[in-house]
Amino acid sequence: ATGQATAQKAGIPWNGADSLYDPDTNIAIGSAYLREMHERWGDLPHAIAAYNAGPGAVQNAGGMPSGGDYTTQTQPYVAKIMAGREKFAGAGQAGSGRSKKPSDKKPDPCPTSRHPA
Repeated sequence: ATGQATAQKAGIPWNGADSLYDPDTNIAIGSAYLREMHERWGDLPHAIAAYNAGPGAVQNAGGMPSGGDYTTQTQPYVAKIMAGREKFAGAGQAGSGRSKKPSDKKPDPCPTSRHPA
């Protein structure tokens, strides 16, 4: 249901659940959903938690969900993605020929303390 709804909102062709087995479609839908979660929560850690555990989990927790599977699965998932973000910052930029150095980083415009009302 999430894949279909996201595909429809983003204008991505949907041909049933089999659409998710097409790598290009899967990446497009996953990216659109993460973008939707980022727009809703306003910061990347909470967007990633909502992407992983569902927006209801983040809403019900009033932030980063904890306890049970949230502590053993969602929180480590968020930490791993955020670490990868730092590792790959600047990778793949056309013509850059290098990754960003720490001194090239810009401040994160999305502090982790923001939540929707």
